[in-house]
Amino acid sequence: MKDIIARILSLSKLNLYRANEEATKQHLILPLLQSLGWDIFSPDEVVPEVNTGGRGRVDYALYIDSTPVAYIEAKSLGVDVLRDRNALVQLGHYCFVDGVGVGILTNGIQWVAISAFEVGKRIDDRTKIRIDLRVAKIDEIIEGLSWFSKDKIRDIPKIEGIIEVVNRRENLRKEEYSYTPSSEYRTIYVIGTKVDTPDAPTINELIHVDLRGRKPTSLYVKIGDKWWKIEIVGGENWRRPPKIAWSTILPAVVVFLLEHGYTPEDVRIPSKVDYLDRLTRSLAKVQVYNDFGAIMPSDGNATLRLLQEIKRKTGVDIAIEID
Repeated sequence: MKDIIARILSLSKLNLYRANEEATKQHLILPLLQSLGWDIFSPDEVVPEVNTGGRGRVDYALYIDSTPVAYIEAKSLGVDVLRDRNALVQLGHYCFVDGVGVGILTNGIQWVAISAFEVGKRIDDRTKIRIDLRVAKIDEIIEGLSWFSKDKIRDIPKIEGIIEVVNRRENLRKEEYSYTPSSEYRTIYVIGTKVDTPDAPTINELIHVDLRGRKPTSLYVKIGDKWWKIEIVGGENWRRPPKIAWSTILPAVVVFLLEHGYTPEDVRIPSKVDYLDRLTRSLAKVQVYNDFGAIMPSDGNATLRLLQEIKRKTGVDIAIEID
């Protein structure tokens, strides 16, 4: 186990893994699962790309005696899974719908485990394990990782409290990086589901379309070579639950990108996607991260112009299905 961890830490220094999810899975995640006793070459134990009753796919399902005991959602190393609450919510939904007891979120270096359901407990209270392989005490890391082994994984929901093996700096600054919604602004929560190439026009194809009277019905974002269907699953300070609309597409895209390793500076468009105190007071706006926000464009054409700027700055592609 020590040799595997050392190998993973050495590989993680390469830029390859920051945005390449497949490389992360093959080189960082699967070797660690194998060292924990899982036969990664057996369809009786480790199955990739499993469709769920929650209408999405998880990267891996772990089986014991033909029963799925855990779902694993993998991210590239550029995603800080210790702080990606929305990814945990999505994973928890998949586990709950399918009756799978444990959800695991990982980028190969950071590992988070949740129990699927406990009466009266929110997702944060059901987080059982948080591990970062970059901490110095290797024996503590190995002891924490042992809960993901075939012998112990089914006991994760029984853990009282939380097992944390994260570096000291992460522990001390955890609140600084956590997303604290303000009662003054709207917020939205999104989930992304990996899909095949969508049958929807990209923003470059839509820019010359007359959108008057047309409504968006579905939103897709392409990061690297992967397309994601973005859904708004909640939010605060709305009269009605937020949904996909011209006014919410820009904030939804920004939230999703921030959760996938992009920084506020990567997506900043002065006075449009900017620090909240710099956004025009008269415009409707959404808090997308701490003191950072995005305006809510009033129509499709304004939305597309801003999405084109996001594409120019980040390189991601965006497609919108319209009615």
